[in-house]
Amino acid sequence: MRMILKQYSKSQTAVIMLLLIFMAAQILAGMLHNSVTWDELFFIGEGKAIFSTGYMRYIILADHPPLSYYLNSIFLIPLKFDNKLWDPQESFKIGNDVLFHSQYNYKLILFLSRLPFVVLSIIGALYLLKWATEIYGSKSGLAALFFYSFNPSIIAYAGVATSDFTTAIMIFIAAYYFWKLLKEQSAKHLALSGIFFGLAQLSKITSIILIPSFIIIGLTAVYSKKYKLSLKNFIKNLLIIFLIAFIVMWAFHKFQFGTLNNSMPAGYYNERAKELLSKSQILSKQLLFVYEKVPMPMPIYFGMAGNTLHLSAQEKDNYVFGEITNRTAWYMGLLTFFLKTHLSLMLALALVFVFSKKLPKADMLTNISLTIPIILIFVLFSINNKLSGIRHMLAIYPFIFILAGNVVNIKLKKKSLLLFIVFLPYLISAFLTAPYYMSYMNILAGGPSNAYKIMVGANIDQGQDLLELKEFVQENKIVKIKLSYWGSVNPKDYGIDYEYIPSPQFQPWQNGYAVVLKSKNINEDCSERKGWIAISVTNLQNVHLENKKCYDWLKKYEPIKRIGYSIFIYNLK
Repeated sequence: MRMILKQYSKSQTAVIMLLLIFMAAQILAGMLHNSVTWDELFFIGEGKAIFSTGYMRYIILADHPPLSYYLNSIFLIPLKFDNKLWDPQESFKIGNDVLFHSQYNYKLILFLSRLPFVVLSIIGALYLLKWATEIYGSKSGLAALFFYSFNPSIIAYAGVATSDFTTAIMIFIAAYYFWKLLKEQSAKHLALSGIFFGLAQLSKITSIILIPSFIIIGLTAVYSKKYKLSLKNFIKNLLIIFLIAFIVMWAFHKFQFGTLNNSMPAGYYNERAKELLSKSQILSKQLLFVYEKVPMPMPIYFGMAGNTLHLSAQEKDNYVFGEITNRTAWYMGLLTFFLKTHLSLMLALALVFVFSKKLPKADMLTNISLTIPIILIFVLFSINNKLSGIRHMLAIYPFIFILAGNVVNIKLKKKSLLLFIVFLPYLISAFLTAPYYMSYMNILAGGPSNAYKIMVGANIDQGQDLLELKEFVQENKIVKIKLSYWGSVNPKDYGIDYEYIPSPQFQPWQNGYAVVLKSKNINEDCSERKGWIAISVTNLQNVHLENKKCYDWLKKYEPIKRIGYSIFIYNLK
């Protein structure tokens, strides 16, 4: 931090420190408000399990690489848990048991699991500041940091113990060092490019976009006379980056070596993989032979990649503009961005484009380095059905902040007024949104209060408002509330006594839950109820229920209370 800040004046350094403090305060506000969000139950404690046992066949490693699991367990390492919690056959229960069935208070475990990502948010902020300053100057660097520090999606996901924020930061830092390498051709930047490329791949499969990004950006440098980089040297550098990344990734997999068959989680995942390969229309025998007989380094990683690619091709229910669809919609990424991004940030981008002739010009290599990752992420989520809210696209924002930060360099007579219009609403919105950052939607969506009419799920509702629901139940002395909840944690673990009404069957707290996406022959009692009713907005729109009209009867009533935009409360007589 000292090396980065030394290039700024005392007043600029004071502003930087204030922005970092405000950012951390917002993240902590969200952290303390949010109950366990949907995916967190599958992340928390898993790194601790690997550290404690050395076992690498946990179910979670078939879904994501291990970096985020390791990070969320850093502050859990000194704590002592019963070794029975690490049962590999019960991997999906580890998070629940560490939180609610250990000798520690669940709030402490949740806080310690989320805390490493606050630290990571500061690291990301400093890299953002550094890169933006190197391109457009110190004022632009401060503007980019401002956009980062008060962005609701950044604040929301820097405060939860999942892989999305880690992925965004690692993609960004890897792209920065690759840009530096092409600019300066040093061994230091070559090594750091490889290390952070590897860390990005250890974060989430989305980071695969760095491969075509590096190729496109590198070829831009090769065919530009300015950088004196030959195609031969570029290919050599790229291979060295991949080699360094491979070593980093293998080390994080404890230098695992073996067959896929003996490395993927035993049971469901293993059997499903064999079944899919045996049914393959192309080279099924050969693929099955490789799966069962051919040893390789870090086989669990390659199994995870195959599993993720398979799942991305499967149908997935989405709710868009009042319609439930399981089709891949090419526009979902763009729609999500336009509804989850503050208009001030989009205005800054538009101004930079419109007044590009009045701004400091970055070279072609820099422009390509900033825009190609954004484009490829949008393309990735336009051709598959895996998009689950803005969290999957979080990596676009640091690049956008740098581009938008150039707005401070516009040379106009009424520049001060223009910047006032850009920055003040953005700042005010951040304070008005607190602590419900996860549910933020801009005015194009009608704000978070009305956004459930357009889209639900991860963009608004990740089960994050159970704590506030508990407070409401206690304040109103409700003995037992009828509850349809969208989330991974059993509300009873939060001390909420409830009467079950239909909720999606693939939630871990449901009776008969297994590691499958959906049960068959579900009998949902969708009859009308009276009394106190609480329902998650995702369930209100029937998205993941078998009966797609299950709660249509409830929509004719207005809720008497909204719990953090994600849970509606009714009292029907």
